[in-house]
Amino acid sequence: MAQSTAEPRVALLQQDRSRETRRRLIDTAQRLWRKHGFDEVAVSEICESAGVSKGTFFYYFRRKEDLLVELALVSAEQAWEEWEDLEQRKLSTRESLKAVISSTARRAEQTPRPLLARTMMELFRHAGDWESLRGERTDLHKIFAAIFANGKRAGDVSRSKDVDELASILTATLLQGMLFWARDEDRESLEALLWRRTDMLLKGFLAGR
Repeated sequence: MAQSTAEPRVALLQQDRSRETRRRLIDTAQRLWRKHGFDEVAVSEICESAGVSKGTFFYYFRRKEDLLVELALVSAEQAWEEWEDLEQRKLSTRESLKAVISSTARRAEQTPRPLLARTMMELFRHAGDWESLRGERTDLHKIFAAIFANGKRAGDVSRSKDVDELASILTATLLQGMLFWARDEDRESLEALLWRRTDMLLKGFLAGR
């Protein structure tokens, strides 16, 4: 009986350690990439700085580029937490989107543009297998779908619109916007660019427009 009680505790401890190791690798890679650039940092350097073996790295990630996807998912998780707080405030569809996009843009702007461009390209590369790669974790599509679903119930969004399709269109538009911004030295802020693109789409999305 004592053994069966201990086994779940051991499993939970292993899961915690696994999450901690993955997060340490992600945080270390991001720090090194910000300082030196993506191509200039080898897997061995990430492992040495994070204090793990290369075998451990490849247990969690098949290739260095997989860490870019993880960074995007971590950012999406932060956006989801912010959205859950916003949802309690009963904002309009436009206000909710504005808040989520603003916070997402601010986080992205903290990333060096070459690294952001590389991340966007990696996300597009995985477009075909994104759902299996993402698993049960959240992403921008899930957040936007939730916002549009609330908008439908509130009457902001036409009942004839499919919220998943709307979320897919908006997500693709914003990812393309981030890639454009990251490759260009335009002085326009990322937030302004993303909201301008979103506003154009909303004129066709929202009811009565």
